[in-house]
Amino acid sequence: MVVDALAHEGIRTPRRQSLKGREYGGEPFARGQVYKILNNPIYVGEIEHRGQRYPAQHQPIIDRETWDEVQRLLAANSQGDRGANASEASLLAGKVVDEGGEPMIAAHACKGARRYRYYVSRHLQHGNGDQDGVRIPAREIEVLVCEQLASAMEQPLSLLRPHDLPVADIKRIARAAPDVVAALQRHDRATVRALTEQITVRADRVSITINSDRAFELLDIKPAASGDPIEIHAGASLTRSGRVVRLVERDGRASNERAPDGVLVKLIAKARGWWVRLCQGDIDIADLAEAGGITSSYATRILRLAFLAPAVVDAILAGKQLASIDTKAITLKMQIANDWDDQRQAMLPARAN
Repeated sequence: MVVDALAHEGIRTPRRQSLKGREYGGEPFARGQVYKILNNPIYVGEIEHRGQRYPAQHQPIIDRETWDEVQRLLAANSQGDRGANASEASLLAGKVVDEGGEPMIAAHACKGARRYRYYVSRHLQHGNGDQDGVRIPAREIEVLVCEQLASAMEQPLSLLRPHDLPVADIKRIARAAPDVVAALQRHDRATVRALTEQITVRADRVSITINSDRAFELLDIKPAASGDPIEIHAGASLTRSGRVVRLVERDGRASNERAPDGVLVKLIAKARGWWVRLCQGDIDIADLAEAGGITSSYATRILRLAFLAPAVVDAILAGKQLASIDTKAITLKMQIANDWDDQRQAMLPARAN
């Protein structure tokens, strides 16, 4: 295998420096990097630009027959977009970069029977954990990108505003746009990847570069000249949660619907059950703590959850509380106000208060 041969010979990726001065590279080649190199048409005297290949001015260094055979072998061995695993494949693989321009690799981790997918800065994926980098849950950024693309394609004339379009093209766009939006809303892989040229994860936003030529194709029109890429921005900032970075909207909510915190939901139910027993007068908080194998102070913190505002409980059950409100925060870090209005202010997104 080429990757193993390169590692055996000590051949590593070139060292580079990001715009912020951070050095990266000098790592073993990954399988995807080797595939990308072997796919480069520059070896047969061609240049690729926006999905099209053009004759270059340099002489080829590989004959066409050899090149075609290599491409056939690569296609036969590709494990990228297999139909059987389409639902599990990373939708934006090869499209995401971090703020320094370094590719973010699609990766996964398993915990028991559950599989968690991430996009990880390449140097972190290759074991250089002492450097700065980003690790984002895949579903968060995939949902965010699909929502932003769908929203943009709902107003296609605004998106394609720099282009002068005849009336006939405008009518075709009006007919085609709803189908494109529907495909994006259901996360159709072909549509999302066709539209998306690159996603850049920045500290204060996610920038999405749209391939305008493919957008025209999907909207059933063909402009006179090739269009420039179109950039749109999602105002989601990064907040660190352990080793993982989460995407959070400007109002503090998670950037997409998340599953309810099962542990927190159970604690709320436990707190309410405890309160019923305490009201019966046959047990006190110390007895509850001893029975649960916890300290009295922690039992008191759990008991406070019996007095959460109904709106806060509803949000937690739906997974729509502030991204910062999790089991650890609500039981150990924060002081829960007695006033329900204050609770809503502290735990819910601004628009839900």
